[in-house]
Amino acid sequence: EAMFGDFFERQILPALAVYGEVGARGGLAVDLGCGNGWYLRRLLGRYPKMRGIGLDGFEENTTAATARAAEEGFADRLRFAAGNLHDFRSEEPVDLFAMNRALHHVWNDKDDIFGLLRDQLAPGGVAVMWEPAWPAERSALRAPALRPMAFQNLSEHVQGNHFLRPEEIAAALAGAGLEPSIHLFAGGKEAVVVGRKG
Repeated sequence: EAMFGDFFERQILPALAVYGEVGARGGLAVDLGCGNGWYLRRLLGRYPKMRGIGLDGFEENTTAATARAAEEGFADRLRFAAGNLHDFRSEEPVDLFAMNRALHHVWNDKDDIFGLLRDQLAPGGVAVMWEPAWPAERSALRAPALRPMAFQNLSEHVQGNHFLRPEEIAAALAGAGLEPSIHLFAGGKEAVVVGRKG
């Protein structure tokens, strides 16, 4: 939250109309890999009719998220659960699915995950994937502004993951039948890829 919360609220949130669309109709936003719930708390703080569900693989995260939501007055609109995202099933169609800097951790299962999102999205609903924007050409990593990303990606490789090109994410969303659009931030270092269900 300390690293990305303010950036999200100042840069990404005002730039993408999908958030306002979901907020205006009191839609349901689901954050997969929610951590301490910061993303949903900031969304619900901006859109008072929006509702949210956060899912995380670590119970200590969802316990902390539940406490923070109660402290900030969101307990009636926001709930958190610990579990495997592959098992997530919503009781109602979802208006917005989000994964914030988490997709690269489960990229090997992307077909299953995007199928799950597609099947549970409401008509006109969106999947919003925020990831570091891995450049198309590795030579771009020589630029001083991108060197930290190169070193972060080495750490991801140790864990069996790798950062993704925005075009890869867009292609996977399209393969699941969602209409993708790519939005770049922070001088092209951060990508938010939106897939809309027709």
